[in-house]
Amino acid sequence: MKLSNLLEGLPDIEVSDICLDSRKAAPGALFFAVTGAVRKGSEFIPDAVKNGAVVVIGDEDLHDVGVPYFKVNDIRKTISQAAGRFFHNKPKYIVAVTGTNGKTSIASFCAQMFKKLGLKSATIGTLGVVSDDYSFDFGVTTPDAIEFHKTLQKLAENGVEAVAYEASSHGLDQHRAEDVDLKAAGFTNLTQDHLDYHKNMEDYLLAKKKLFTEVLPQNGIAIINADSDAYEKFADSGRKTWSYGKNGKELKLISAEGRNIAIEVFGKPFKYETMLVGDFQIMNSLCAMGMIIACGFDKEKVTEIMPSLTPPPGRLDFAGKMSNGAEIYVDYAHTPDALEKAIKALRPYAKNNLAVLFGCGGDRDKTKRPKMGKAAEDFADIVYVTDDNPRTEDAQTIRREVLAGCPNKGIDAGDRKTAVKTAMSKLKSGDILLLAGKGHEDYQIIGTTKYHLDDKEEVRKNLR
Repeated sequence: MKLSNLLEGLPDIEVSDICLDSRKAAPGALFFAVTGAVRKGSEFIPDAVKNGAVVVIGDEDLHDVGVPYFKVNDIRKTISQAAGRFFHNKPKYIVAVTGTNGKTSIASFCAQMFKKLGLKSATIGTLGVVSDDYSFDFGVTTPDAIEFHKTLQKLAENGVEAVAYEASSHGLDQHRAEDVDLKAAGFTNLTQDHLDYHKNMEDYLLAKKKLFTEVLPQNGIAIINADSDAYEKFADSGRKTWSYGKNGKELKLISAEGRNIAIEVFGKPFKYETMLVGDFQIMNSLCAMGMIIACGFDKEKVTEIMPSLTPPPGRLDFAGKMSNGAEIYVDYAHTPDALEKAIKALRPYAKNNLAVLFGCGGDRDKTKRPKMGKAAEDFADIVYVTDDNPRTEDAQTIRREVLAGCPNKGIDAGDRKTAVKTAMSKLKSGDILLLAGKGHEDYQIIGTTKYHLDDKEEVRKNLR
């Protein structure tokens, strides 16, 4: 493909591939030299040229790099544009969702709905790429722009017609998931997270809002949570907006009594029994429903799919039952708001005590640690504070900072495997135990090493 077809104003240099990693540069490749937090992109140009790159685009003033070099002001936006054009084959229906919590569930619900409507579907997000015959893990919620567009093309070549992807604040801020013809975009909620990356909550909000102001086309439809405090800010994005939730107009939650749900879809009432646990998962399913309807599918057909929706792995996921009937659930909740919602979701099912076990990640936002502890203290009966991914911080110090938020109910339960075993051994008839923070993850990072650890696996070991 000609470079001029990828980016306007550049010469007709033939390029065979595009890449960000100099080690992956092949003969004929276009290499993007991106300056990161630690190293300059120019450091990697010699290797890229040696491996066959025929043209380089970067963000520094450079001369004589051995091949044609062009400087751009916004290199990440340039990469997205070039990747979108180079990997031009895309699934017909693409939707995206952003927000602090709920993205993975909504993407999963969208994929389930697409499938029920007869389309081969996939999701891209926290769980990696998930489809019937093409799945792998990126290690991040939103991959880089080249990997993102390459993945969409691979999915299309595999016959996938519909994709739902999670748009993280990092991904949106760095233009990783743009230049796609989105049919619809959803917003869930905005609570504290990732303040180790964003300067403050306002910057965090503005990063999320880019999905609607910059990524969603003018003819796309925004599906916004009417119950969120940030509703007005996201509804004011210059796009057609449908609202969902208890205060929703187009998609209204009338009541949720256990598994019996009553909703109103564009003014038409509908009652059904759900397999989902918790009001917030019902809210997530409404968001997904709105996005599918926004793709042009029949409202009644989409509504009829609602009773069949099941949670994705690690989202209020049933992990096992003790011989005395006590139940254990696993959830990915790792923010104060998500933890509160997960506990509240399970409360109606606890005939006795509701215990929660969780930790906080090291080398991440420290200010949310006591807030996580307080959420647990306020809404659970017993609180086991353990390790999440300590990374390079001292695990005991992290636990102590969490325990400051739950001084009355908090128990320092030590390392995670020991904590799960202890918490399960204390369960009585009618109790529920929530293992929060890890969800679908099957590893734990201590120092810089990743060790195998799976909450559901630990539950099964202790049940045996």
